[in-house]
Amino acid sequence: MADVARKRVVLTGAPGTGKTTVLELLGMRFATVVEPARHIISEHRTLTGEENLDARPDMFVRRMTGAMISEYAAAGPGTTVYDRALPDCIAYLAAYGLETAAAEDVARRHAYEGPVFLFPPWPEIYTTDDMRKATFDIVAAFHCHVVVAYEALGYDLIEVPRLTVDHRVRWITDRIE
Repeated sequence: MADVARKRVVLTGAPGTGKTTVLELLGMRFATVVEPARHIISEHRTLTGEENLDARPDMFVRRMTGAMISEYAAAGPGTTVYDRALPDCIAYLAAYGLETAAAEDVARRHAYEGPVFLFPPWPEIYTTDDMRKATFDIVAAFHCHVVVAYEALGYDLIEVPRLTVDHRVRWITDRIE
């Protein structure tokens, strides 16, 4: 029996663009990894009573990086689809005006083999909630940091068209396979 190749596929881009919803449906066909940010923020709230980690972006990114390295290492054979990946940590650091060199080094050592699907800012579907409080302008600016981070590491970004969720899932699945 031949070994099954490993392929790590990434969904990235602006917050609030449907990545998580698409990931949930892709989970019916592929192994998936949810972005750790909401878990990290929730845990931080429980432990400290603080609303978010904006006062400590370095801590937030450090915890995101650790979680993403663990998720990267845990990938089995076959295709795994990630809701964000290590290059996104570079984007977070850049958005906060922090040094990115160490995160760039980590991201280079943990390359993703599959396509990187870019979800562009989409004002018509963007919503805030108890954890996503950024204005659309802030989200759009963060998206630019994401693009720069992935392109600097040599990834080709495939922009996901603004379609219904089911059509996006089909569109992405066709390109993964």
